[in-house]
Amino acid sequence: MAAVMTRREMGVRDVGCSVSVPEDVKAKLMFYLKCICDLISLDDRDEDMKRLTDFERYYVLTEPEVDQLTVVCILISPDLLADKCIFHSEDMCGDSRNKFFELSSIDQQLIVSNDILIGGMQTRVKRIMCYKMEWLMEYYLIPILVLKRRLELKMALAQEIVAMHEREEADAGCCCTIL
Repeated sequence: MAAVMTRREMGVRDVGCSVSVPEDVKAKLMFYLKCICDLISLDDRDEDMKRLTDFERYYVLTEPEVDQLTVVCILISPDLLADKCIFHSEDMCGDSRNKFFELSSIDQQLIVSNDILIGGMQTRVKRIMCYKMEWLMEYYLIPILVLKRRLELKMALAQEIVAMHEREEADAGCCCTIL
C-alpha cells in the first residue's frame, strides 16, 4: 500500500546512465535483472546475485547459473512489477529505451512506495524505471523465451534419461530363456 503525501510539491530526478550490453541473450537478461535490482531492495551484496547481474561478464556463467538466472527472472517478471516500480511510458524515456528516476518531495520527506512481494519476500521500491516496449522486448521477453525454452529442453531430456534408465532396469529384472 502506498502512503499519500500531504504536500503537493514533488521532485523527479533522472538517475540513470548509459551502458553497453553485449549482444547475447544471457547478457541481456542479466541486464534486465540488474535494472530490477537497482529498483527494489534485493540483497545486492549476495555473491550469487552479483554474478547474475554482472552482464558484462555473461560468458563466465556456468550452466547451473544460467538456469538460476532464468528462474529468478521468471519469478521477477515485468508483470509482477508493472505500475509498482516499472512503467511503460514512451514519453518519459525521451531518446533512451529506459530511464531511472528517484522521486522525492521538495521538503525532503520520503515517499513510501508500494511494497512488492517476490517469492514470499517483501521488498521495498527504491526507484522507478520507465521503459519503451522495445526495451522490454530486447532485455526481457526475447531472452526469457530463449532461456526458458533451453531450460524446458534440459528438463525434458533429463526426464527422458530417467525413463530410459527405468526401462533398462525393468528389462534387466526380466529373465527369459528362449530355446
